[in-house]
This record gives sequence, structure tokens and C-alpha cells, in this order.
Amino acid sequence: MGLLAELSLVPRAGARGCRCGGGVVARDSMGRRRAADKKGVCFGSEPLTGGQRRQTATALEDCEVMQFKVDDLDPRSAKGGHSIATKIFENFVDAELRQMAIFEGLTRRIIRAVAPLFVLEEHTEGASIFSEGDDGDKFYILVHGRIEIRKADVLLAEFDTRTQARSHLFFGEMALLDGKPRMASAVAMSPCKLLTLTKPRFRTFLLYVSDFKQRVRREKAVRKANTEIKMITGR
Repeated sequence: MGLLAELSLVPRAGARGCRCGGGVVARDSMGRRRAADKKGVCFGSEPLTGGQRRQTATALEDCEVMQFKVDDLDPRSAKGGHSIATKIFENFVDAELRQMAIFEGLTRRIIRAVAPLFVLEEHTEGASIFSEGDDGDKFYILVHGRIEIRKADVLLAEFDTRTQARSHLFFGEMALLDGKPRMASAVAMSPCKLLTLTKPRFRTFLLYVSDFKQRVRREKAVRKANTEIKMITGR
């Protein structure tokens, strides 16, 4: 617990159990957790979000476990099992999207359809994500780290996975929706991990989520209300 290593997968039936914290993630093949046994059970995805281990995994008996370094989970990489890496990454994206209020109410079929469109990007502290006046080329979801949105020297917004609900941590969509240049700059204030959609993939995404612009308006109204509450309460 607390250490970052590989993401792990129990790939098939036969292992009686592998325990994470208080929960068994794979049981025997006598009918219990049958679906999970057939498909494999994935655990230990904290490296993808840059977080610390939240649980301890212990093998209850001999079990077969596949481990992947984070770099090997990039579906574009030639390292590791391509199809397995792709599936693990898509499941991770699926879970992230389901946490976000902006995607609330979307069917499981739609979430599964758009998850493969996303790519994981990593940026070092101080890196420019985009600059004011740039063409809008990507949509961003922050899964780990801190981002500041600035216009000249004025701080317009801050996104921080340590202190904010991750359900609201998206940005960069308006330049894509309106077709106008970036109105502000985004800078990584710590090492960051982002899920991104390029402009062509964003267009495909909109075919599945046709009311995305309305969803953005609702979420920005929530952000504004939360900001006003903080200003009043000082929290």
C-alpha cells in the first residue's frame, strides 16, 4: 500500500483468490464471480491517475497474474499485449467518465463507444498545455495534478484533483465547440495526467453525445455556483 508499481490483471479462472484490501477480486471457478473469472479481473490502476496505492493485494493461493508498466498500457505502444493493453486502458477511461457529472445519464453503450477515442497524456510541472490565441485542437479531462487557466496575468480558473471533485475537472472544450481560438492559456502547475480528445475524435464524440454543449452549460453553472459559495463562506 502506498507504492506505485504495475497495474495487474488476473487473466483467467483457476486461482482461488487474490485479495485487495477487504475485497476478493477473483474467486474460484465453481460458479462464484463466474463472469469475472471468464473476463479477468483488473486491479491496481492507481498508476494511471498518479495516485498512491489505496489497498494491499495478497494472493490467497497460487494464482496467475499479469502485470503491466504504465508505459505499456498506451494502446499505441508496441510493447506488451496490444489487445490487452487497449482493453485495460478503455476500462480505465470508462470508469473515469462514469464519475463525471457531465456524462451523467449516458447509457453504458455510449460510454463504451466513446472511451476508445481518448488518449492519456502526461505533462511535467510548468508545461504549457495550450496558449491564448492557439487553435482549439483538443478537449481535456484532468485525472491527476493541478492546472491553471490564465488570461495574461489573471487567474481565471484552477483545477486540482487533490482538492476538487474530479467530476468537474474538464477544460478546453469551448474552442472546439465554437471554432474560435483559445481565449486563455492552460499551464500545468504540477506533474499532470490528462485524458484528451483531438479535434477529429471530438467530432466523432459529438455524434454519440449530441447534447454535449448543453451539458457543458449546466456544469459551468454548477462551477459558478460553487465559486460564489466559496467566496461567501471563505472555504
